[in-house]
Amino acid sequence: MATCVVCSTQNAPWSLWCVRCRAHLTHPNAGRLASPGRRLAAEVLELVVVVVMVLIAFVVAESLASPKTLATTDDALPMLVFWAHFPLYFLVRLALYTRGTSIGKALLGMHVVKTDGSTAGFWRMLFRESIGKWVSGLLLSIGFFWILFDGDRQGWHDKLAGTYVVKKSPVLYRVTTPV
Repeated sequence: MATCVVCSTQNAPWSLWCVRCRAHLTHPNAGRLASPGRRLAAEVLELVVVVVMVLIAFVVAESLASPKTLATTDDALPMLVFWAHFPLYFLVRLALYTRGTSIGKALLGMHVVKTDGSTAGFWRMLFRESIGKWVSGLLLSIGFFWILFDGDRQGWHDKLAGTYVVKKSPVLYRVTTPV
């Protein structure tokens, strides 16, 4: 049996996460597994951020356009301003991948960790967010709903990438050495 150092619950020896407090059994400072509701909120928040960015870009582009520009293609500046935000959005996402998070997850205090509790790096996050999420959405998005039924709260994209989504938490447990 594996004993959780955070809540002292007995867990199966093959478990990575405590069944009671959801802390990592061997690396409790990694955080606790994020709830499906919190993960959904992060995805919705990310969608809201994208919609707000598009609206702001549209308003800025419209304010730069003269009335005649809206009907003709003489002035490319408004369209350039509108489309320029998309690369900016993807650069921000890629920068966050190096920290093992996404925009919505970062705003809600979550990040993605590997099986050993360390932060998922850029390439793992890129695989998880592109190919992994594509696979999760293939069959009526069953791979995303899998989070609701999986004991480790993993979707198919998490299973493929070997990742878990955790809520960042203060230091839960510190090993102290006698002085």
